[in-house]
Amino acid sequence: PFSVHDEVEPVYVMGDFRLESRDKGWAILPPKELDYGSWKDQGLPFYSDAVRYSYQVRRDQKDGSLRLKLTDWNGTLAAVSVNGNQVGVLGLPPYEIEMTGLKQGRNEIDIDVYGSLKNLYGPHHGNPELGAAWPSGFLKAPKQGPPPGTEYSVIDYGLFAPPTLEAAKE
Repeated sequence: PFSVHDEVEPVYVMGDFRLESRDKGWAILPPKELDYGSWKDQGLPFYSDAVRYSYQVRRDQKDGSLRLKLTDWNGTLAAVSVNGNQVGVLGLPPYEIEMTGLKQGRNEIDIDVYGSLKNLYGPHHGNPELGAAWPSGFLKAPKQGPPPGTEYSVIDYGLFAPPTLEAAKE
């Protein structure tokens, strides 16, 4: 039988929404379209999957080889696709990739930036060292109850500036 002395498992709210910091925790609000910047600051502080950034590029046949460069972003990795075909994954510097698969005319470029489970699972309290997740870290909860949402320990993930396309060095 269940009693109040049993350990309660975490509860996960799923759906299309955003969070906004309050004096104690968070408020659930309707979603807004994402822009460049931290997912945390745009209402997705606990999001752990990927966000897709899509672009249309027009290319003339006389163009030479092009490289895509991510200059300001944070994530575990970024997967780059051209016209629906993955051309590569960026995870280590330099964050650039040759853009194979570009055709003459209009092209679709998708960049999927992936977060991590740290923001979803924590630990979120006590200023944990990044990369350290010891069992005792999950037991640190503020004694006065939930702190403001802005005080939760989460990583800023996202694309903070548009990617650049440059002529590839021959």
